[in-house]
Amino acid sequence: MKADFSGLGWLDAFDALILALEVHYPYTIHRNISWTDLSLKYRDVIAKAASQSSREAYIGAMRDLLSDLKDGHCSVESTSPLMKEAEERIKKDEIGGYYGAVFGRDEKGHVVVIYVSDPSTGLEVGHDLMSVDGVPVQEALSRMSLRWSDPVPTTVAHRDQERLRFLSRGS
Repeated sequence: MKADFSGLGWLDAFDALILALEVHYPYTIHRNISWTDLSLKYRDVIAKAASQSSREAYIGAMRDLLSDLKDGHCSVESTSPLMKEAEERIKKDEIGGYYGAVFGRDEKGHVVVIYVSDPSTGLEVGHDLMSVDGVPVQEALSRMSLRWSDPVPTTVAHRDQERLRFLSRGS
């Protein structure tokens, strides 16, 4: 389904999107999606973004909604120049950094350093990563947003891989 709601206000566009997805999205039953629950989860965020004219908050909410679908075939595109600029700003703010290392999992499932590009980080390849900024690593991973994953990861393994990738970005 390709739809253009650019002629509507943000809240009306969100409502129209949810309605269109409810009618046309082919995996609603298979993925056990409640469009009512998703609408309730994001409608207030969209309304607040609209009331504050915050393009960044609007884009963030739309990308989070997309991430919740866990469907790599779905995407959100910013069509106006102002929305594209806001999207680039928020993306840079959220994942523009880099810790100088890449993380992965060892054969036991522990989070480990698998590559270091900046030795000044004090990280060494093979070392277990126990925490990030004082937060236990598993908790840090569970908090990691997948809103900038492209395509949206659909499997548990792919979602974990993306969280590890974003963990190295300081998101």
